Amino acid sequence: MMKIGHIRIYPNPEKGFDVILRVRGGILKHGTFPDIEAALAASWALDGRKLGDPVYVYERDFAGSLANALAPAFGAKAEA
Repeated sequence: MMKIGHIRIYPNPEKGFDVILRVRGGILKHGTFPDIEAALAASWALDGRKLGDPVYVYERDFAGSLANALAPAFGAKAEA
């Protein structure tokens, strides 16, 4: 059983919402869900979580957020 550090929800560029887990040693995609309610329910249903536990929800997709965060390290301009 892996210990979950925190849970993040990102919009999927194609459809729905991706649930991404921060676990020891990296990140793991838990799944893609059709709407935010389903993504939240899946997040809270994970082992050791309970209804109302903190979940981070982002307005940008995961790939875009990651590229924006890494841009300065490669001398590129981050998008607004």
